[in-house]
Amino acid sequence: MKIIKWVLGLAVLLVAVVVIAGTVILSSTDLDEIRVLVQDQAREATGRELVLAGPMDLGISLTPSIRVEQVRFANAAWGSRPDMVALDRFELQLGLLPLLSGDVQIDRVVLVGADILLEKDKDGNVNWSFGEAEEAQAGEAGDLPTIGSVVIESSKVTYKDGGTGETIELAIERTELAPAGGNLGVDLEGSYQDVAFALAGEIGGLASFGSAEPFPIRLKGRIAGAEITLDGAIADLGEAPKPDLAFSVAGDDVAAFAPLAGTELPKMGPYSLAGRLTGEATAFSIAGLAAKMGGSDLAGDVTIEVGGERPKVVATLTSSLLSLADFGAQADGGTEPAPADDSPYVIPETPLPLDALRGLDAEITASVAKLVAAPGVEVVDLEATLVLAGGRLALDPFRASYAGGVASAALALDAAAATPTMDLAATVDDLDFGRVLAEQGVSDEVKGTMDVTLDLEGAGASPHAIASTLDGTTEVIAEKGVLTNKLLAVVASGLGEILGPLFGGKDDTALNCVLSRFTIENGVATSQALLVDTSTFSLAGSGTIDLRDESLDMHMDTSSRQAALVSLAVPFNVTGTLKNPQVTPDPLGAAAAAAKLAGTAINPMAALGVMVAAGGMSGGGAADCVQAEQKAAESGGTGIPVVDQATETIEKAVEGVTGGAGEAVEGVTEGLKSLFGD
Repeated sequence: MKIIKWVLGLAVLLVAVVVIAGTVILSSTDLDEIRVLVQDQAREATGRELVLAGPMDLGISLTPSIRVEQVRFANAAWGSRPDMVALDRFELQLGLLPLLSGDVQIDRVVLVGADILLEKDKDGNVNWSFGEAEEAQAGEAGDLPTIGSVVIESSKVTYKDGGTGETIELAIERTELAPAGGNLGVDLEGSYQDVAFALAGEIGGLASFGSAEPFPIRLKGRIAGAEITLDGAIADLGEAPKPDLAFSVAGDDVAAFAPLAGTELPKMGPYSLAGRLTGEATAFSIAGLAAKMGGSDLAGDVTIEVGGERPKVVATLTSSLLSLADFGAQADGGTEPAPADDSPYVIPETPLPLDALRGLDAEITASVAKLVAAPGVEVVDLEATLVLAGGRLALDPFRASYAGGVASAALALDAAAATPTMDLAATVDDLDFGRVLAEQGVSDEVKGTMDVTLDLEGAGASPHAIASTLDGTTEVIAEKGVLTNKLLAVVASGLGEILGPLFGGKDDTALNCVLSRFTIENGVATSQALLVDTSTFSLAGSGTIDLRDESLDMHMDTSSRQAALVSLAVPFNVTGTLKNPQVTPDPLGAAAAAAKLAGTAINPMAALGVMVAAGGMSGGGAADCVQAEQKAAESGGTGIPVVDQATETIEKAVEGVTGGAGEAVEGVTEGLKSLFGD
């Protein structure tokens, strides 16, 4: 606002010195004397040179006038160019009768080709400060003159910050200010940072600047192709602005604002934004916020506080629909091709944006009726509260529903710690994975629900660093579903040598149980239970996943409930890494598992694998995951009477697959890679 006051002050200065010239007109028409007098008065008032280099024309009538061309006003000694102001033409018309009575009434001011430079150096000095001369004149300023209309053509104002290197440019193609009651009518066309704008309406008069009285603003127009309106007032405009403005903005493409934002913006729209801006120097609020982007909407109240150690955002927001596609995501849910990744890891090593968390505080409560994350991925009834203070983020509570399942979570992320820490507790109940697959267009022939439980904590500045230090547990349980064998064949592509023959001849396979339970300590995930049990075959596994280097050391037992296929149930090992898994058939692994049955130190899942192969479960009926795990544990401790059957089964398996094991390796490896997304 000091800049605005200075610009107006400069205009008044020019007016004042020309008024002196107008007074001289009454007694003399010597233009050279007028020129010298004006230049001397400017030097005395500012300590800088004012040069009236071009022709001067005077008109003596009831509206005395003066026209001066090629006007230059010197810049500060340290300035980036010699002239602070260069002006092609300056015209002024005065009211004669008021002038004779001692009042200054300016009927019309015209500025053509004005080039004004406002700049600040690295030490904070500004070129619109006139030092001792300015201080000497500070107490001598009288009332501002009465000004009629002001016309500005083909002019520009440039601001340069020598400390930051920032440059801002306001170009004025044509502006006319004219009296409108006690206000000024405005008709303005120009550009700001090369973004065109046009505004028309009313603003307060010059007397309102520097006054504590509200400065009225009622404007409509366009900027960056958007329709805008402003209606209200700004109190204390010259010192500590206090806006009370109703506003609205509506356009077709947000990307048009990129030059104003200083960065590229995605093509998004159509959009609209409306509300009422109020506040003061340290806090601004937008009440009744109503925003739309494409088909998405957002409403609520927002307050931005800037008086503390960090900016703080306090908001209560609601939405009936938020679609990520409206905010730059591709309409088909896809993404741009990823650049070549030389990282050996699947879990990204990309640093998290922790600096943003350290530089802002926030208290945000959000309620979203429907969130469309991607085509077919719709989250409903989302409720969340986010608190960010001093780099410590807490998302608690978080609740949402997806595919019939209900998710709840609590997340704590401390970015203020020397090593950032994360703590996550989350559950998903009754997730309909059949519906998920159908909505994703994978298959509509799958039925079933699952429960997921996560309890994890870790530390690090990237997802991979956090994973490398994780402690906690994970659990996934699914029961009593239906799978189509066509889908199983696709999923097991490349594993056909091992799993393909186990599907059986039916079109569908009843899913009895999927159970996955891992404990994680210092980044190493150890399987406590790993089982896939269907009406035709079963998989039971054990082993570890070292998240520090993403290495795999897993053993999987396979089995069939169909007697003719028992010899084709081949155990296999999964090694390598998450990015490059390696699969090796292990026909002797089942024999080793059977041998362990005779002792007491047995892996429960190995016992479960052998038990299932021998028909020790429910014989194809609906198996309960918890009961299955209990049976495995019991068999491991006592040596159940299925050992002979299991041994015979394993011998047949060894005989049936040893010859073809080598041929299976390559296909199995490729299949596992596809399962891990590579």
